[in-house]
Amino acid sequence: MFKDINDLMEHVAGKKQQKTVAVAAAADEHTLEAVCRAEKDGYVKPLLIGDKKEILRILKEIGESVDEDRIYDVTGDGEIAKMAVQLVREGKADFIMKGLLNTSDVLKAVLNKQEGLKHGGLLTVMAMLEVPGYHKLLAINDAAVIPYPNLESKKEQIKMVTGAMHKMGYDDNLKVAAVCANENVNPKITETLEASQLKKMNQEGEITGCIVEGPISIDLALRPEIAKAKKYESPVAGDADLLLFPTLVSANCYSKAVEMTGARAVSFVLGAQVPIALTSRATTAENKYCTVVLASAMVGGL
Repeated sequence: MFKDINDLMEHVAGKKQQKTVAVAAAADEHTLEAVCRAEKDGYVKPLLIGDKKEILRILKEIGESVDEDRIYDVTGDGEIAKMAVQLVREGKADFIMKGLLNTSDVLKAVLNKQEGLKHGGLLTVMAMLEVPGYHKLLAINDAAVIPYPNLESKKEQIKMVTGAMHKMGYDDNLKVAAVCANENVNPKITETLEASQLKKMNQEGEITGCIVEGPISIDLALRPEIAKAKKYESPVAGDADLLLFPTLVSANCYSKAVEMTGARAVSFVLGAQVPIALTSRATTAENKYCTVVLASAMVGGL
């Protein structure tokens, strides 16, 4: 169990191996502060893609420097994303970090049939949240890529997210809550049927490395006192590590709601040849630093 992002960062620090990151649209003060700090700490070697003059100007302004042969002078969001993917394809970068461009531009380049990256047919986004009042770090999925995942997609999402969490240091007792409106199977509500099937897959060994519970309401997944009051018994009740939401909208609304109440978050795209560190353009240098460091720990066959 990791209490918060800093707790997880301390664990990752003990196993760090420097990885090369392609930073797409790097002409941003907080992004450059983050990757330069991560390089000094031995986590990454950044390759900076974007307007070279602007990148050099910002580096000088913040008192940092990067060898100019590691700065790729590219303009246009589509071309920048394409260059990041190209560096991975050529074996020059181990993963990608999104700077000042839209996630859609990165995904378009990644999924390009001729010039994109290898992937298993499914990409998904995971976020790790410090939720106020919750006793440990909480992962959620998927708030940005798949609008209406079917049963097979949900199974793959669980495998990808728990696989990433294992790489960061979690054990095989990860507790996954397949969240629904309530804890009862209702033939009229597809989400409850699929949640029940995911639990069965887990019990039969089709999904491993975790404990899946579902259907389960979000209050039962996160509040042990509510589970006790309702006499709901499950190892996941009140102690979930991962909330698997039934739709993009439900996950997105939850993540934005808790962030508005003070939750801190880091996000990643999984399922491609390499992980992709997602950072909001408005987030802090500290958050970007944590995101790129944790993404570096995921490198290797996600």
